[in-house]
Amino acid sequence: MSLANSLTHYEILRIPSDATQEEIKRAYRDQLLHTHPDKLTKNTHGTISSVTINKIQDAYRILSDIRSRCEYDRLILENYKQQGFHNCGDGLDEFSLDDFSFDEDKLEFMMNCPRCQFVNGFHFSESFLDECIDNTNVTERNHSGYQLLTQCSACSLWLKVNFDVEEELAGQ
Repeated sequence: MSLANSLTHYEILRIPSDATQEEIKRAYRDQLLHTHPDKLTKNTHGTISSVTINKIQDAYRILSDIRSRCEYDRLILENYKQQGFHNCGDGLDEFSLDDFSFDEDKLEFMMNCPRCQFVNGFHFSESFLDECIDNTNVTERNHSGYQLLTQCSACSLWLKVNFDVEEELAGQ
């Protein structure tokens, strides 16, 4: 099952991922009523919703069964991991500087944003990292490692970036 570029069953039914079985049933009925051909109206953007009755029924069939819902939730998590989301539990994804590309001419680290896919949404130079260490704008993880909190230049996503410092840089 591919989840890329499509609404999740939770989004189709317009419910949170921790919805109860009663909330799922109520949302299913509401969504069926709102997509009935006699009830179709334009949304706030002036277009008719792409959610079909078949999609609503499929979402309900999966989410109303405990086993299929657990399997579906596992697939969603796997899909997020494949897209670069590795949630560490505190709301911020954590990456290593090794996950970034490095431009040897500019001496810059770059990575596309895992959320908005903005090209090089995360980028910074070696000198910036050195300045952060000198100005204590990073958290020290261990004797040679640091963690930088940084935001995508195109969206609101924040990441923790872990990096180690070579001995020659540590003495500066």
